Amino acid sequence: MDAIVADKDNLLAFTQFPETGYRYCATTKSISDDTIMSYIIDPAGLDWLRDNRPDIKIISICTELEEDIIVQRAKKRGDNPDAIAARLSSESNMFDTFIKTGMYDAKIYTGESLNNIYMHVDAVLSACNIKTPK
Repeated sequence: MDAIVADKDNLLAFTQFPETGYRYCATTKSISDDTIMSYIIDPAGLDWLRDNRPDIKIISICTELEEDIIVQRAKKRGDNPDAIAARLSSESNMFDTFIKTGMYDAKIYTGESLNNIYMHVDAVLSACNIKTPK
């Protein structure tokens, strides 16, 4: 990953979690000019993307879900209970602060069915005059 991060011209987005050291990124080679893409990112990564890629139209959608449902889903996925607790601990304050700032275009609740979540995302994109492929 170091080589990818060093290639700033090809870097679309980057974030690193200070508590765990985990790094995530996306490259410009992974998209085309006519692509509508989604990228799941933390608030620091969204700031990085806004600061470093002003050429990209960003519609930020904040997702919200109760912690107990997050834990249930993680356990169902087979995640280690200690890893679940560590991740929640490291991310809760960050996302609570982000939600309070209102620095996003829309917020949707993700405890519903996938079809309802897709409808909410489509409504946000439509409100932003983004045409989605059918």
